[in-house]
Amino acid sequence: DEETAQTPEASESAANHLPQGAGEHILVVDDEPALGEYLGDLLKSHGYQATVMTDSREALGLFKVNPDKFDLVVTDQTMPGMTGVELIIQFRKIRLRLPVILCIFFCTTVNKEVAAEMKFHYLEKPVNSMILVNAVNEMLNGL
Repeated sequence: DEETAQTPEASESAANHLPQGAGEHILVVDDEPALGEYLGDLLKSHGYQATVMTDSREALGLFKVNPDKFDLVVTDQTMPGMTGVELIIQFRKIRLRLPVILCIFFCTTVNKEVAAEMKFHYLEKPVNSMILVNAVNEMLNGL
């Protein structure tokens, strides 16, 4: 339907009206380098700092060195070495109230109940850029 189809200009306009960060530092963990870089670049384009890691164990090591460096974590669920949920558990042993967004692609072990119990937000892949930026903003601002 021509009337409801979004033009590239309308999509760009909507993206320009997304919330902007104030330099908050976000740790992005995804074993797919291209996706991790995409998410990092997306967050940077909206006013956030982003550190992208492709190895969950290395991300945990970096976090242990300076746990207050990061304001929020965006992590994939399915990764070699340590799943996203396992990583969240380890992060929360160090910093209990760390805001986390878990990105999942068809996962039967993560659902709304698990997310509510563990107090994290989850998004299904492929992650919509507008939804991710809004979720980051909401979590950082306690909305």
